[in-house]
Amino acid sequence: MGAPREFELKLEVAPAKAASLAARGLKRLGGGDGARDRLVSVYFDTDEQVLRRNGLSLRVRTIGGERRVQTVKQGDGSGAGLFNRGEWETDIEGETPDLAAAAGSPLPSVLSGRAARGLKPVFVSEVERTTWTIGSGTAEVEVALDIGRISAEDRQEGIAELEFELRSGQASDLFDLVRSLGGAARLRIGVLTKSERGYRLAAGDEPVSVKAEPVVLRRGMSSADAFAAIVRSCIRHFRLNEPILVATRSTESLHQARVAMRRLRSALSLFGDLVADRDSEGLKRRLRTASGLLGEGRNLDVYIEGVSAQAGDPEDAAEALAAFLTGLRADRERAYDRILAMLDSARFRRLMLDLLFWTEAGPWRTDPERRAACKRPIEEHAAELLAKRRRRVKRRGEHLDRIDPAARHEVRIDAKKLRYASEFFAGLVADGKSRRRHKTFLAALEKIQGCLGDLNDIQTAREIAADIARQAGGARAGLPREADHVEAARQDREVALLEAAVSAHEDFVAAKPFWKDFARG
Repeated sequence: MGAPREFELKLEVAPAKAASLAARGLKRLGGGDGARDRLVSVYFDTDEQVLRRNGLSLRVRTIGGERRVQTVKQGDGSGAGLFNRGEWETDIEGETPDLAAAAGSPLPSVLSGRAARGLKPVFVSEVERTTWTIGSGTAEVEVALDIGRISAEDRQEGIAELEFELRSGQASDLFDLVRSLGGAARLRIGVLTKSERGYRLAAGDEPVSVKAEPVVLRRGMSSADAFAAIVRSCIRHFRLNEPILVATRSTESLHQARVAMRRLRSALSLFGDLVADRDSEGLKRRLRTASGLLGEGRNLDVYIEGVSAQAGDPEDAAEALAAFLTGLRADRERAYDRILAMLDSARFRRLMLDLLFWTEAGPWRTDPERRAACKRPIEEHAAELLAKRRRRVKRRGEHLDRIDPAARHEVRIDAKKLRYASEFFAGLVADGKSRRRHKTFLAALEKIQGCLGDLNDIQTAREIAADIARQAGGARAGLPREADHVEAARQDREVALLEAAVSAHEDFVAAKPFWKDFARG
């Protein structure tokens, strides 16, 4: 018998908008004030965090000061807004876990003997929850608005989030309900569970930029579900970095947010034959616009880094160089202002929700002509896609030292998409030999992408310098004698990078495909 499942959509709410959301939106749709409860949830684990490491969470929740419910949940936080996890709930008597009551869950297989005796509270969430049961189309949805905080020792963090749990009916009806709430509450996709937030708080780590996590795929999964898992992973990658970018304006958080956006766009391109429908082109266009704005900031970051490296120039250039950098950093701040304004806009928030909902319930999902393709095992689809993309990079990458910058840029894009695809499908690689081939293949792609990326940065730097010169018209200090020593340095580096790119392409051609075992799966 399968585990009980929880299908939940989590959205973050702007705290200042929570009250109006309840009064004007949910109260109207739910037909009343909703049911109110005070929930105090204590999460338990061992010093070694054996539960967390095994993808489990264990909490004892006190409801209304009297009823106590023990809950075991299974599943990681790889979802972006959508969480489909195993869940086992039992009423218990005391305030500490009752392991006997968790007999039907995975807990006993992970926690036994001394480990069980080592359970202790790790963090606590305290929220005021208002719950409505709302009909939407054919669906019945439980909507919960949680306002409160998570605490771990002397640290705490505020919570303001909506949870939509599908009790019956279709997910598309749940999404229609969310759309009906409008943008007044400044809703954003929530990618962290309360347990993830609590563990992070307990660790006391300062928020830092986050790299892409492995995509959880398995052999036999349908191509449609695999695509959805990839998109959710990319959205999660973006949303984990977005608040850090807003709070710190750090170059690395912008870089990771841009990488996440590029991975999203690559996923739509890689699965284009499967998912193209009346909505997909509009989504791709909106993502391209957002990605372009992120790219403007990133290009300035790279350019400033390169100009700063000229700080060792002769003393007579130092003053002019400092003035030039001051102007560049002002340009960067204005670019970041535009980026943060975009992220805060209702248009961008709608884009991310529209993308998630289209991925889960778009027209492509219900098109009878592509039903067979959607159900096709992902390992078959992946093998064909990877082979096709490999042939393209192999063919277009010949004579990299002889083609023009625009053509090299196209090879770079092809290599980048193939690299992302290789990373997306890493979970399908089964045996040791294929894993070794996967590692070698990725390393060769990274070398090509690195060389071509550096060459592209040089070309972009030239374009930025030319644009600055046009806009300044002599009014703003320029980089001293740039045409002489800076451009000469760029040309020398270009020669070396082109040689390295040719060598990297040869290594790539020699690398054996890692997906040959997919057909044997």
